[in-house]
Amino acid sequence: MTKTLNNLLPKNAYIHVDKIHMKGPCRHMPIGKVYFGHDEDFGYVAAGSRLTKKQLKKGADFAYVKSKKIEDDGYAYELEIHCCPPKVLQKHNIFGHSSLVAYAYAVFDHVAKAFGLYVDDHDREEWRAGHFWLTEVHLTGNFWCLARDVIHVIDAIDENNSEGKHRDLKTCITLGFTGKRRSKYQTATLYYKPAELLTEWKKLGPFQKMLIEYIQDSIRGEVKYYSMGLKALNLQYGTNWLGADVVTLFFDALEKYKIKCSIQPLLTAEMLTVLTTAERNVYELWLHGKPVAEQFRSRSSAHKYIKAVKEKVGIDMAGDRRPESLPTINVADIYCPANVVPIPDWLFATEHYASPKQLDLPRARLKGGISNAPIVPNSDLDDEEGAFA
Repeated sequence: MTKTLNNLLPKNAYIHVDKIHMKGPCRHMPIGKVYFGHDEDFGYVAAGSRLTKKQLKKGADFAYVKSKKIEDDGYAYELEIHCCPPKVLQKHNIFGHSSLVAYAYAVFDHVAKAFGLYVDDHDREEWRAGHFWLTEVHLTGNFWCLARDVIHVIDAIDENNSEGKHRDLKTCITLGFTGKRRSKYQTATLYYKPAELLTEWKKLGPFQKMLIEYIQDSIRGEVKYYSMGLKALNLQYGTNWLGADVVTLFFDALEKYKIKCSIQPLLTAEMLTVLTTAERNVYELWLHGKPVAEQFRSRSSAHKYIKAVKEKVGIDMAGDRRPESLPTINVADIYCPANVVPIPDWLFATEHYASPKQLDLPRARLKGGISNAPIVPNSDLDDEEGAFA
């Protein structure tokens, strides 16, 4: 894929950062309960702090925080944070943006405020520049799809992947497992977001109702990169996300799970004439249940025929699900950049959308440690259980 996918997104539509697990520089008094480790030369020494769960903003989601690298002076020199930036900053993760470094800076700043930490200018500039490490990053987007078709799409993806999957709910499937263990590189989850929200939001406020109604006819896609996957892509360091093409990363990852070919049409008699006799025979055997890999002794031969048929007539025989006579859904048209659901205009002017511009604080506000001004404007919308008023 080329770096033109970004240009295919509708206006105000993003593949956005959904969750991050990071650690970055921050000299501070340790947060939470300190634990000790054994050193051969010094005996038991402070090693770090236990995980602390902290709500950074009233009515919003929690962040999980640890102090790391505790030195002899009693100070910790690293903060480790695991959270969903959109949830902790705007109380929902239906929409967001693609600037990971802006999110990371905002989260570091919110954690500092929440725990009353003094942060020197140097550490703040390190956050701003992306000098922090990542061990997990989720990228996600919403795609237009009629609510009545969502289960059919997920069922088709399920059928097209005979193994390496996990599915507890009819409205959700995760791909990228080896046995019962998830990949150390990445997974992909396809699901119906409104169903998830209705279980999370027990008491709906006006904004929550509007958001659910807006994405009623949509399906979600989420790619979860873990430590090995980030390392393989050279994206375990924050600075490398400053020039990263998030849209291409997302769609390249989805390509690995045979999602687009989950629902395919049967070849017509006219299309069959485009194939050679050998290619038609391979297609007919596959159509009647014999995988292409089982028709040949070598993988290269199987791959050659799969590639040839796909290039000539658009049918991908790498999947397990067989074509339908007259399919009414084209998954390739659903999970594509042009079909990403844009952020509604009415959301921008509220505290329930935190843009990269809002999060990139002017340098003048960084002097003297912690900024007193809020990153996201205050409003009277904070309320219990995150039910937006």
